[in-house]
Amino acid sequence: SRLIKRLEKGQIEKVEKQTLKILNEEPDNIDALYAYSFLLSNNNYSKYNLEDAYKNTQKLRLVYKNLKEEKEIKKLKENEIDEFSIEVVIKNIIDSAYSEAKLKNEIVVYTHFLEFYTEADQFLRTESLKAIHSIAYEEASRLNTIEDYQHFINKYPSAKQVPQAKITRNQLGFDKAKLENTVASYQNFIQNFPDAAQVKKAVELRDEKGFEKAKLENTVSSYQNFIENFPDATQFKKALELRDNKAFEEATSLNTIEAFNDFLYKYKAPNQLGLLFIQMEGLVKRNKSL
Repeated sequence: SRLIKRLEKGQIEKVEKQTLKILNEEPDNIDALYAYSFLLSNNNYSKYNLEDAYKNTQKLRLVYKNLKEEKEIKKLKENEIDEFSIEVVIKNIIDSAYSEAKLKNEIVVYTHFLEFYTEADQFLRTESLKAIHSIAYEEASRLNTIEDYQHFINKYPSAKQVPQAKITRNQLGFDKAKLENTVASYQNFIQNFPDAAQVKKAVELRDEKGFEKAKLENTVSSYQNFIENFPDATQFKKALELRDNKAFEEATSLNTIEAFNDFLYKYKAPNQLGLLFIQMEGLVKRNKSL
């Protein structure tokens, strides 16, 4: 086309004037639409705009597809305008848009590219997503908090960095639990990150802390709470023993048949049975002598 040839010679202003004049009179003029797409995607043009070029070329494609006259199609072909050449223009515009997005290298820019240039090929879409994931992960790493890693994992579940984000998030969570060093902090970690490599250690530390608390209180109820809450703890048998000792101690201090019967009914503790029956026998004999 003459318009394209002039554009190749750098006659941008002349091409703009002629093209706009033709389009003003004939909005569906294919030759002018074709030239206008080249003009808008030329970064030497004062009104350079790839998005406008993309929209214009989509219109160009539609107008071309609606052509019925073979004579006009043949004429356009002679001017190197056909379905293939239009698709090439569209691809070149999309490629240029991707190059600009890559230069800016921002999540918002890549996201807009993916949303606006819907005909971008799979390679460019994949590369854009990779870039988004990389930028987002770098930001999460910079902030280095449980919340920021979790946000990254939730927002970009398919990112290749997700496994490492989970590992780092879990370590931060475990470090936080150890810093607080309470039963609640370890339990929260176990519940929030059940697949973490540190769960086994967190369970151990939680049980140790719970048992320490029970011993510090040193009451029947404190040991009973530990037994009920941590049935798989390695300290379970020791807690049973201490609970029974404490309960027997309380029954002995009351020194009544009712107290011993209550102990026997509730605990059935084998270690204290011998002493229990001796105590109860003594009480029976005493009561008979009164």
